Amino acid sequence: MAISLTTKVGASLRSGTLLEFLHQKGLLSLRQWQNTEKQCSRSRLPFDQALVKMRIFSESSLARTLGRALELPTCNPLRLRGDSRHLRTVPQSFASKQGCLPIGLRQGRLLVAAADPCDAELQDDLSAMTGLPVDFAVATRSSILRAIKQWYDDSTASAAGEIKTPDTSAAGLSISVISNKGGVGKTHAKWSPVGTAFYKLITDIILSKQISGKDAEELVKTCPMKVFEIENLSVIVKNPRKCTLCRECLRNEKFKDVVSLKKIRNKFLCKRNPF
Repeated sequence: MAISLTTKVGASLRSGTLLEFLHQKGLLSLRQWQNTEKQCSRSRLPFDQALVKMRIFSESSLARTLGRALELPTCNPLRLRGDSRHLRTVPQSFASKQGCLPIGLRQGRLLVAAADPCDAELQDDLSAMTGLPVDFAVATRSSILRAIKQWYDDSTASAAGEIKTPDTSAAGLSISVISNKGGVGKTHAKWSPVGTAFYKLITDIILSKQISGKDAEELVKTCPMKVFEIENLSVIVKNPRKCTLCRECLRNEKFKDVVSLKKIRNKFLCKRNPF
């Protein structure tokens, strides 16, 4: 019978963490793992900060090591330009606490700079919060925190200085709403069943004719969000709520007149931000 690593070394060591990953890769000794866990428990520091404080890694060397080991890109968010569309979906308080920052959209997936890319729970929270699948890039926590202050301040100033009327003629409209009556959303959550929430219009996808055979396989592969599936030898719209209106399915001439994408103007999908 297989015995887990945490059973061998004691119940105090948590599995599925950044520390366990580094240990399994031979980059962190068992004693260093144990000492870092104790440091995190005493000071309530995140794993990456504890490793730096104990001088096991420097910030930059930890980011490079994780990038190589996980085969993820590394970045310096201070050299990038923030996009207010993505910043609105992730509250500044959440980004600062978790050491993460949305830096762009790539093939229908949100790219997020993270100090701890081994945090699967963070990835799930971001996906639920933004409505998009999330990929991580590795960055140092200090650069992420400086970029958060810079990007969110710029985004707030831009929003305060200019109010734009949404273009209702666009293919789809996504709106993020945050209530802040004299305090932050999580303060008012105890009086409201929805707390801090956002909503978006539901996507309506219509296939004008049946698609089967090689064309069906091609259409399924075309969609990066896996909206379509093959059932009974023909294509069906399996996951319409995953559609981001990237329009990849319409770029192929075969499906341009077959697939219809639109937003239903009187139906809304509401979600609660997982603070």
